Amino acid sequence: MRISILFLTLFLSLVFSQEIKDETFKSYYSNGQLGYEGTFKDSERDGPWKSYYSNGQLEEEGVFKNGKLDGPYESYHSNGQLYREGAYKGGKPDGTVKSYHSNGQLKQEGTYKDGKPNGFWKSYYENGQSQAFYYFINGQLKFFEQNSNKGQLNFIATTNKIINNQKQNVE
Repeated sequence: MRISILFLTLFLSLVFSQEIKDETFKSYYSNGQLGYEGTFKDSERDGPWKSYYSNGQLEEEGVFKNGKLDGPYESYHSNGQLYREGAYKGGKPDGTVKSYHSNGQLKQEGTYKDGKPNGFWKSYYENGQSQAFYYFINGQLKFFEQNSNKGQLNFIATTNKIINNQKQNVE
């Protein structure tokens, strides 16, 4: 396994160290399955890119602009279920993002602003029950509430203290 990772790292460094101008790039697994596909413009990834698991299943897809993710992005569990969906702007997450458990149930949802978590976020157990609520301001966690997988309140925390079984407003 370590040799495979080393080989892949060496291969990718050779490919990306060379100047690639305006062309389509495809990479394949040893079993013949497509691993990556996308386009370069002025030696940077530009346009739609896709990567695949070794069984041919789509792993992730996104849009690049000047070498950075810029536009819609999705990634998938190896079973084909959607894992994460959202968007990027200039290489940073931007807007609403959602992630899912491998059974298709919503795992987490929230919003990014300027590449940082912002506002209310929610997470869920695989059974669909609410797991936690978070509140971020410019990437800093200000409030956290966790529930058990049976929907019962475990605890609430603010930036500086934990408040047992009591809700408190964050200013």
